[in-house]
Formats: sequence, structure tokens, C-alpha cells
Amino acid sequence: MYQYCSNSVDQFDAVYNRAGATPYPVVDIEPPYVNAPHYKGQQDQELRERNYATFLRGGAGINIGHEKWWPFGVTGLFDGGPGWLDILGQPPQQCARHAWTLFDAFVRDTTWKPDDGKFLKTGLGTGDDRAASGCSSSAAIVYFPTRREVTVDTTTIVRGEKIRLRWYDPTKGSYTVISDSEPRNPSRLIPYPPGDHEDGFGDWVLVVEGI
Repeated sequence: MYQYCSNSVDQFDAVYNRAGATPYPVVDIEPPYVNAPHYKGQQDQELRERNYATFLRGGAGINIGHEKWWPFGVTGLFDGGPGWLDILGQPPQQCARHAWTLFDAFVRDTTWKPDDGKFLKTGLGTGDDRAASGCSSSAAIVYFPTRREVTVDTTTIVRGEKIRLRWYDPTKGSYTVISDSEPRNPSRLIPYPPGDHEDGFGDWVLVVEGI
């Protein structure tokens, strides 16, 4: 997949669902680089969206780059300037680390697949605001780019006796508990977290698992 557009979920699904593509690993080989001018004023959120959309929808890899990295200090196209060794602690790279920590914990499950609408009942959205959702037999995760009303069907998670629901902050890698333990519910309304992150965006990740 090689495309600099903002509709991350639509873009990934269009490639993944092509005839003959599903049996093969699909990789986002060229997302916009950090510091490149493609995302204007909301780059950090858009980079998070691209990352979550790729893996929650079934992707096998992504090429997360930085305009300070690939020239290695040499002036060039979209030159990020000097200091390419000093960027690991900056927000885009830290947000990617938080995302991959979550993927390692849940998406590595061999039963993981894109959600086909059975788990996320309301709150999908469209275009650049479309949520990225995926699930396994033991958990489901949804990345929401913007604030909205959310309803999920937790009966789709078949492992475990009860269900735990949490919000994951994609900018800090921390959890906020919605419910530590509750019965399965086919129409569970989820209150969206109040306020925005320090960067001014209100994207959050819903994590629901059987326990």
C-alpha cells in the first residue's frame, strides 16, 4: 500500500479486500513521514490513525519514518534538518511505541481479524473520521479518531467468564478503566472520555477483553 491520503481505514480495506490479496501479508509501505507536509496541522493524530488502522484491520507491517531519519543528516527532499539521533523521545515516535505495545498484547492473537460490524454497533464514522476496529475470540480494540457516541456488542468476545472495558490513551500508553468486570452485553453504551490530549486532539482507543 502506497498512498498519502487521510482516509486510513478506507484505504487499507480497499487494498486488503482486493481479489487475491487476502491470503498475503499487506504492508503500508509508504505512509507520510513525520515532518513531511502531507497532514498539515493535525499530523500527530493522523500518524496515530494510520498506524492503528493498518494493524487493527489486519495489516502485517508499516514503514514509520521520519524526515530526519532517511536523509541521515544530508540535505534533501523534505529535509528534516540535523539531530536525527535525538528524535526517539518526541511525540510521534512515542505514540508509535504505545501503539505497538498494545498490538503486541492483543493483535498477535492468531484469531485476530478486522471487525465486520458485529462488535462496533454505533460510532463507526466515515472517511477520515472512520474508526478502525478489529477483534479476536478474546478481545476487541477500536481506534476512534474523534469524539462520538459508542455502542459495542461484547457478546462477540467468547473467551472468559466476564468482560473488562478500558480506554487506552494513544499519546501516553496509559489505561482508564470503564469497568473491571461485567457480564456480556449486546448493546453496551460506552461513555467517551472527556477532554482532549495535550496536543489538542480527542482520539482514543477502546480495549475490551474477556477475563
